[in-house]
Amino acid sequence: MEAVFEQEILVHDDMVSLVDRTVKQTIPLDVFFDTISKNKPILTPVLPYNCRLMATNPKEKRSLFIMERTPKATPVSFCDRNDKIKNFVISLPFIQFYVMFSTAGENPGFLGCWLSCTKKPIMSENDPIYILPLPNQFDGGDSGVCTGHIRVATASIPVMCNELIAGYFGSPFNNDLNMDYPSIFGTNNHEKAFEKWDELTKKNPLLAISKDITYRESRFGTLKAKCGQLLKSGE
Repeated sequence: MEAVFEQEILVHDDMVSLVDRTVKQTIPLDVFFDTISKNKPILTPVLPYNCRLMATNPKEKRSLFIMERTPKATPVSFCDRNDKIKNFVISLPFIQFYVMFSTAGENPGFLGCWLSCTKKPIMSENDPIYILPLPNQFDGGDSGVCTGHIRVATASIPVMCNELIAGYFGSPFNNDLNMDYPSIFGTNNHEKAFEKWDELTKKNPLLAISKDITYRESRFGTLKAKCGQLLKSGE
């Protein structure tokens, strides 16, 4: 297959490094989920890679893992209404993945995945969080990721979390759910927004964490509030 390059943005203090990475293999997301769902999940004391926080609700038997993905210029694809796939490279900010499991019974089960974003890494549970402007999220990005009715499981919860994040961008986005994009894109049309995003990323790979872009605040306000609500209600 043709090599796909991904540019990661590493922020440390007042210095920024741009790191090129190569994607070795890409497979359909449904194949990926089907493969890992055939393995029995197990609990493990080892936390997922880049896990910033783990929270539990013993009464409801839920565990929530919050992982943070660093800013990257990321290859993504979009499937339009004519089923035509178009490829883009877009600058993305710090992304928080909230992955929740049921710990009831012998086989912990995947309950869902939620997202948020920030321009800076999460340093406190009271940090404000924002809506990640990508398609296929319920409630305009303030609820869960649309993953269909797939039950996700694998050899261990940390491995499942890491593989879910790695595979998230491997499936084409589509028009199923609406999204309010940042005003810098000038449109809420998915395809046109991706085109503008790609264009601006070519000019500035750091766009997603720059002062030029503004993200909508999450209805939860802070990381702590979002985690508390997810653990309480599961949505």
